[in-house]
Amino acid sequence: MAPTEQQQAIVAPGGNVYWLDGQLVLVPYGVHWFQHPVRPQQDWTRWPKWRRDPRKDWRISKPRPAPDADCWGLVPIELSSLTRSRAVFQPSKAHRVMDVLYASQESRYRWRNRQAGKIYDERHRPPLPAPEPEKAATTPTPNRNVPADEPPPTSPPRVEEVVPEPREPAAVEDATADGSGSDAPPAVAVPPRPSHPPRIVPAQPVPVAGRWHKVLRMFRGRRSR
Repeated sequence: MAPTEQQQAIVAPGGNVYWLDGQLVLVPYGVHWFQHPVRPQQDWTRWPKWRRDPRKDWRISKPRPAPDADCWGLVPIELSSLTRSRAVFQPSKAHRVMDVLYASQESRYRWRNRQAGKIYDERHRPPLPAPEPEKAATTPTPNRNVPADEPPPTSPPRVEEVVPEPREPAAVEDATADGSGSDAPPAVAVPPRPSHPPRIVPAQPVPVAGRWHKVLRMFRGRRSR
């Protein structure tokens, strides 16, 4: 609302102005219009999804409107009691609402300033360098510590593991009586001929199973007697 000169005159020295609307009391606060300043590295033009200039904003003056306020805002609170001579209410409820409005406007200011810086960075970002073409083949860099006339180092020769072949055991050289060489077959010792002929042991008969075996045992017993 637009305050009158009389209402502004009451507020200027520190007075308060209220409106009574039935069981509601309207408590005023000041509204001040302004534009955000353009800071370095900010862009406030052509914002996306904005139908008006984002620099135009407003702030409040509380708990009573400032004398230089452009207009007044009103906070409705409930009237606790009303008598013929006095209306009783608690203006602290309206002051808490004003504190919430003040905190929200500070968050709005920070968000708009960050958005202006973000848009500036996007529009003034340097283009990315073009990717370099890939080389077909890469040439090795020469070693500066090696002389130019020295041949390039070669890989060390492959060392093959030599497995020794198994050998046959050395032949035992038997000394012969006639002193022949190792090519002659070894002499075999022949035992002397016995002076007495060997005793011939008769073969034992094979036992016969069953009844015939008992008969043979009885026959041998009688013969030995």
